[in-house]
Amino acid sequence: MMLRQAGLGVLIVNTEVQPTQTVYIKAKLAACSSVLMAEAAALALAVNVTQHMNLTNITFLSDREQLVQFLNAADHSNPPDWRIKHFTQLFSNQ
Repeated sequence: MMLRQAGLGVLIVNTEVQPTQTVYIKAKLAACSSVLMAEAAALALAVNVTQHMNLTNITFLSDREQLVQFLNAADHSNPPDWRIKHFTQLFSNQ
C-alpha cells in the first residue's frame, strides 16, 4: 500500500450572518491511502471547524457516494475501509 499526500478542500458558506460569510480551507493530509480516505478526512476537518465556529443547521456535502451512504446509515461500526475509521468516528461524534 502506497501512502501519498492528499490535498483537502472545505468550503463553508454561513448564511446565518449578513453579509453571507464564506470560508475556504485548503489543507494537506500527509499520509493518505485512497480518495475515500481524503474525502473522510475533509469531512472530519469540516465538522471540527464548524464546531469551533459555533455554526448550527449545517449541511455537509460530499460526492463520494460510498462514504455518504455509510455516514447516513444507522450503524457506523463497519466503515467501507477500516483506514478511515478515525475520520468517520470524528464526524459521527459531532
